[in-house]
Amino acid sequence: MIEVVVIAVLVIVFVVGVFVVMVARERGDLVNKKGKYPEGHFVALGLVFGICVGLPFGVLVGNVALGPSVGLAIGLLVGAMVEDKYRSLGRMRILTKRERGKEVGLLKFILIMVLSILVIVSAFVFILGIN
Repeated sequence: MIEVVVIAVLVIVFVVGVFVVMVARERGDLVNKKGKYPEGHFVALGLVFGICVGLPFGVLVGNVALGPSVGLAIGLLVGAMVEDKYRSLGRMRILTKRERGKEVGLLKFILIMVLSILVIVSAFVFILGIN
């Protein structure tokens, strides 16, 4: 049973890592030539980074749900603080309609990935729990 949890956590870490790369590339493309970042840029990166750091922490502590929760909270806090700093420096801008559409598409992708992972992990736990 513990092996299944470890494998599931590793799969989740891999998927979140791929997501981090996707978000970083997408966010890097959104920075315009004037050096202004779109609204929500640092919050999104903070959340993703917090979850990536929190997952291994949760495995080490023995509570897989605790790690991402703590990482999410810390990532949100750090991302919001960095974004406020950049906003006070005048380096943030409002999202365009095109960017808002991309954000909605990215959120749909994330939701589908998370639900897929939950279904796969649940199936493994169910199958191994029967034997």
